[in-house]
This record gives sequence, C-alpha cells and structure tokens, in this order.
Amino acid sequence: MENIYVILICKKCRKSNILLENEVEDTKRDNKYLACAHCGSKKFVREKATNNIRDCMKERSYKRSGGALRQVE
Repeated sequence: MENIYVILICKKCRKSNILLENEVEDTKRDNKYLACAHCGSKKFVREKATNNIRDCMKERSYKRSGGALRQVE
C-alpha cells in the first residue's frame, strides 16, 4: 500500500508540515517548489511517510485554537 501523508521538517524554524504525498510529487514534477507555511523557507528534511494522519501527529503536540489545530513548541 502506498503512503498517503508525508512529514517535512523545516530546517529554518524546525516546525513540521504534514502534506499529501501525491501533491508533493505533483509539485516537484511541475518544476515548482515547496515552502514552509510558517517562515517561507524552501529547505526541508523529510522525516517520515505514513498512511495514518494520527501517526504523523503523535510526534508533535497540537492545540486547538479557534477551531483550527496549531502546533505548540
């Protein structure tokens, strides 16, 4: 079975970005780049790929703020 989610850690701000694997591949195939949603950096470290979103979220702590999930440092 193919992995659905991928965790990318920003090298600049060290925050995680959880993205869909097929969207990451499509972006790279179209010769475009990925950027951190927090600081705008283009440099990432690929941490892990998984099928379950809960596995991605276990390693970091999150807090609900106004209906949206925010990463807590």
